[in-house]
Amino acid sequence: MFLKQKIQNKKLQLLSIPQTARLLNVKRETIEMWLQDPEVPRLFVGRSKQVRLPQKQFFEYLDSRAKDWPQYQ
Repeated sequence: MFLKQKIQNKKLQLLSIPQTARLLNVKRETIEMWLQDPEVPRLFVGRSKQVRLPQKQFFEYLDSRAKDWPQYQ
């Protein structure tokens, strides 16, 4: 419920990898491992092509994966 309240904000919020890790209380390496999946929504910003995760789409992706997690093992 906490995460759903956070993503109900209408404007697009982009999260860095460290921000996402803190928000989900996981290690940065976990987020980087998830990013190996090409289906993870992400944007590349700036000349350095830093990864940003669109908060709403990323949490929707996690929610859909969590429902069917045995098939991804």
